Amino acid sequence: MTLKLTRAHKVLGLTLVTALALFLAVLLPVWAKHNGYEAARGDAEPRVARLLGLAAAAPRLEARLQSARDEVGPLAYAADLDANRASTDLQQQVRRIAEQNGLNVTASQILPVRGVEEGVEAIGLSVTLQGALPGTQGFFRDIAREAPVLIVEQLTLQPMHAGKKDPTAQRLAMQVRLIALRRVS
Repeated sequence: MTLKLTRAHKVLGLTLVTALALFLAVLLPVWAKHNGYEAARGDAEPRVARLLGLAAAAPRLEARLQSARDEVGPLAYAADLDANRASTDLQQQVRRIAEQNGLNVTASQILPVRGVEEGVEAIGLSVTLQGALPGTQGFFRDIAREAPVLIVEQLTLQPMHAGKKDPTAQRLAMQVRLIALRRVS
């Protein structure tokens, strides 16, 4: 038995092959995209789970952040205080401490504010002082007790000639560069 292909069979076969080719031409790219999306979803699932975990832990994290801010509070100027105002306050604070300890402020310069870390700025002050050794000791003792914390960044001490009133007095001239921290956010 021989199969006889008529023209109608050939046209039907060619039509089916063409339809199958078109179907595959459309289906294969769609199937490849679907597999790509499935792979991307599989990669994203752990990330989404981590984000959901962070979202669930958000109240605890906020509480800890607030606790840390409360602890830092006395160590730095508040974020709502303008940098210029904080610089002026620092200058007045240091002058007051120096005068309370019997030191003469011969020069005082507010230094440019600089960023230290994210969310924190350093406010600088350079002060030149003169006075007796006990006053110098008291100055540094009082500086250590201040809030916000004052950090001595640089210190230069020079002995001065004793005065005619008390030739045994130990007098010093010193230049101190101090910094105080200010929260930015």
